[in-house]
Amino acid sequence: MTEQFLVSVRLDNLDSPPSGSLDLRTVFYLGRVYIDVLPSQVTAAFTFLQNHFGESLIYCNATALPDVGDLISLLDNGATKVFVTHQQLKDIVEGNLLEDLSRLVFSVDPAFNEKDPAITVKDVQKQLESLVGDAKVDVHVRDVQDGKLLDMMREYQKQPESYPRAYITMPQVTKETYSKAIQDGHVPIIAASALTTDVGGYPEFAPAGMLVTSLLKTDRHDGLYPTVVCNERGVSLGLVYSSEESIHKAIQSGAGVYYSRSQQGLWVKGATSGDTQELISIVWDCDADALQFTVRQKGNGRLDALIVIVRG
Repeated sequence: MTEQFLVSVRLDNLDSPPSGSLDLRTVFYLGRVYIDVLPSQVTAAFTFLQNHFGESLIYCNATALPDVGDLISLLDNGATKVFVTHQQLKDIVEGNLLEDLSRLVFSVDPAFNEKDPAITVKDVQKQLESLVGDAKVDVHVRDVQDGKLLDMMREYQKQPESYPRAYITMPQVTKETYSKAIQDGHVPIIAASALTTDVGGYPEFAPAGMLVTSLLKTDRHDGLYPTVVCNERGVSLGLVYSSEESIHKAIQSGAGVYYSRSQQGLWVKGATSGDTQELISIVWDCDADALQFTVRQKGNGRLDALIVIVRG
């Protein structure tokens, strides 16, 4: 699963997110979760990772943790990657505590943002090389006030020698800023509280579906995206097509919603037959021109009832 974006949630309000914010189930549709872990939340983070293993990629910001042992335990409990400080990274390398250093993300000190971007980019590269050598460790840029730093990183990433990819915190997001970050090769981290399932909530809130539709491309004359539908076991249920509107509706409703070429409009699977689909996740291929919906079948469960998917 390609990392184009992360959606951040808070461990202290998972059951009661702010009004208008995405709930955790909707965040899981998008497949990429980011959590900040404070020293008092280590046990809660372990529980979160164990309870939701396999439902989503989960990234943990462990920069506040004084014990690198807890950081390694986050990885052992299923974290995809862990964000670390310079000192934490140094302790892990010197203690030979982790074989695969690519599971770490070096979180750049915010003080670097006050320097000249050209100097910052070189300093970050030097720090990483001195600690991890040729190992691939990405970076996390927090509280970016000046886009020049990110632009400079983008230019360095074009050079033959590999420069680390940047995860960037985006407290506020618009289609333009999000699309630019993606095009520049960065991985935006967007708060669930800044997102909504209501497309009419823009620009105060960004539609969650925009995180997906802004990535996609198609060379089809009708602008549709081929979509493979699978069940929880990975068994293919058929091929359908999605439009930008149907993707928004699927995320909003948590159901299998597609585009019917024969009816030239939205198709809610099971709206007439009763054999509905509960959305689990949406992913896309490396070219971002095809989708996969993982769904849970509802209704009588007859396999022959699924054949209609191919005809949509």
